[in-house]
Amino acid sequence: MKKEDVQGIDSQVGRYHSETLFLGYDYGWYGSDCTKEHGDEAERRGEVTTIDGREAKMIFLAWKDPSIEHSHWACVFFPNVGKEGAMTTSLVLSVSGEDRETWTAARRIFESIRFAR
Repeated sequence: MKKEDVQGIDSQVGRYHSETLFLGYDYGWYGSDCTKEHGDEAERRGEVTTIDGREAKMIFLAWKDPSIEHSHWACVFFPNVGKEGAMTTSLVLSVSGEDRETWTAARRIFESIRFAR
């Protein structure tokens, strides 16, 4: 994947892309929890799971209109990955692409996350 230049205001953010996928992340105090309704959805699946010992919420979404670029989207939200006693710091990663293979790739990426201890 190739890194894109992005600038966050109050958190650490990043964005990468390949020929078929876009990946973005937001590590900070005000990240989305992935639950916002996006409208015109054909399919939405969600699950709560554990990744590297931390609770995570995953959402998989497809839009009804197949002409929408990146019509398949996935997101994982870790609600508290910061140091204890500090402000709540969350981590959000999202992956978008053209088809259901996006979800498979996103799940592999999400489940590969490891946190420093």
